[in-house]
Amino acid sequence: MPVFTKKENATLGQRIEILDWYHANDENQSKTAKHFDEIYPNLRIKQPLVSAWVKEEERWREEWACSGARTAKRVRQTQMEETTNEEICQAVLAACNSQDKEPMGDDVEDDAVMEPHPTYREVLQAATVITRYVEHINDPVARNLEAILASFGRRMRLERSQALTSTHITDYFHHI
Repeated sequence: MPVFTKKENATLGQRIEILDWYHANDENQSKTAKHFDEIYPNLRIKQPLVSAWVKEEERWREEWACSGARTAKRVRQTQMEETTNEEICQAVLAACNSQDKEPMGDDVEDDAVMEPHPTYREVLQAATVITRYVEHINDPVARNLEAILASFGRRMRLERSQALTSTHITDYFHHI
């Protein structure tokens, strides 16, 4: 009889992999549960769990898309151009160190160089890097962080779309 360690929560990548298999194999929840219970015994996958994931599939796929994923079996390809994890980490540490050294109060030095706020794209890139890192950690805190980052990404995109202004085709053509 196999010895199991404690029950684990499925990563977002595992959920997508299971849902992809479900759709590719007659959409049979019991068959899917049995297939993946053998592959991931610590997840203890049963038909009701697959059913719940199918109901939440849109949400999982949205989170997966937000994380920059392409497929469940392929290694993620980051859309970041030249930013590495180490550079992001160094930037965060530098920001923390600069805050520790600043004097308390409202005094502002006239010759101080203010660093601009990160761009929308930089914030989403950082969230993607963190999500990619924590998805391989088997811990409830990591799952919570994944959910928070997905929610944060949705909120950022919603706010950005709400900030857009309506235009009409005639706005781009001048009268003769």
